[in-house]
Amino acid sequence: DRTSEDVDEALDRLCPKGIDVYFDNVGGDVMLAAYDRMADFGRVVVCGMASEYNAPEAPFGASLRPVLRKRLRIEGFVVYDHYDDQFDAFQAEMRALIDTGRMKYRIEVIDGFENAPDALARLLEGRNKGKMIVQLSPDPTGPA
Repeated sequence: DRTSEDVDEALDRLCPKGIDVYFDNVGGDVMLAAYDRMADFGRVVVCGMASEYNAPEAPFGASLRPVLRKRLRIEGFVVYDHYDDQFDAFQAEMRALIDTGRMKYRIEVIDGFENAPDALARLLEGRNKGKMIVQLSPDPTGPA
């Protein structure tokens, strides 16, 4: 009961290993509390968004109502889910594409720890070109 006790504390107590299946008809803070505690590969069924029905604007700046209205399926994808079965083949394929020039990549190197805040700002604002690296000292394998 979200009104009689702290939802976060109750979920931590009742679901110490995480939540495998969550049936959501509330949305809002209750949904976020449950999402934070979902077990890997858990399942969420969205049946309602009661917290949003009379709200003047969507909470958190975004609404999940389209998930309900359009009966969407959303699944997280994390690259390390495929390390064991596909990473070696992917790495070989990428190496060949890079070696032949069919795949190109960019690396932007910012020199000095003192420039790390600017590098982070550039990254977050999308002003970087490729992978952003802050080099703390000269590369011992490169030219002097």
